[in-house]
Amino acid sequence: MRLSEILTEDGIIPEVKGRDKEGVINELADGETSLDKRALVTGILKRERLGSTGIGHSIAIPHKNFRV
Repeated sequence: MRLSEILTEDGIIPEVKGRDKEGVINELADGETSLDKRALVTGILKRERLGSTGIGHSIAIPHKNFRV
């Protein structure tokens, strides 16, 4: 499977205001309305401790399949 087959244009945020990992994660969580923001951010930060989703050059591909 190619990344271009699963990555959609609306899933790309070219410029975020956050300047550190937690700031960016909080900013991304602002756009998700169906989940509790605090639980979402906590879950993502917990997942990031297992291994970063960053791939370099200020690019990260967050995983959607984690439990909050």
